[in-house]
Amino acid sequence: MKPITLLDVDKMTETYSRDRATLAAIVRDMEQEMEKLKRSVMPHIKKALSRTIESRKALHAALEENPELIAKPKTRVWHGVKVGFRKKKGEISMENEERTIKLIEKYFPDDAREGLMLLREKVSVDKTAVQKLAAADIKRLGITIGEDTDEVVIAPVDSEVEKIVDALLKGADEKEEAA
Repeated sequence: MKPITLLDVDKMTETYSRDRATLAAIVRDMEQEMEKLKRSVMPHIKKALSRTIESRKALHAALEENPELIAKPKTRVWHGVKVGFRKKKGEISMENEERTIKLIEKYFPDDAREGLMLLREKVSVDKTAVQKLAAADIKRLGITIGEDTDEVVIAPVDSEVEKIVDALLKGADEKEEAA
């Protein structure tokens, strides 16, 4: 590679600056076109979103009022949408967390406890991990899970477009809950 001069660096910087300005102009044009497109389609999106919210509410109510229709299996897929019931994650409660920690150490020994303890740790029960245990193990640890009833499931088999639609619907659900 031949040595370069400040004049070479100046010309390379000019080229880079020109190329970057061209790229920025293209991106600005694209963003303007996207804004125009959004403005033209937004009324259609809002109308379709409203209809979708209403049809989802009707489906949810129908499932909730008629759980016997989907007993076994608890979920089914129709028209690319999974519907049915799933077990709700219940609230985990313990009368005495220290006692529960001792029971965990007793029933689930950890080989990693060997050796020196150079750091102090605050030990607490990981409720997310407890959810994954078998019911018998949870009971043996003195933990109870309340309100683990079934809840309605309405979940599309996702593609990228469906993920955007789900995000819109979730936003609408959150607004409705806040109201």
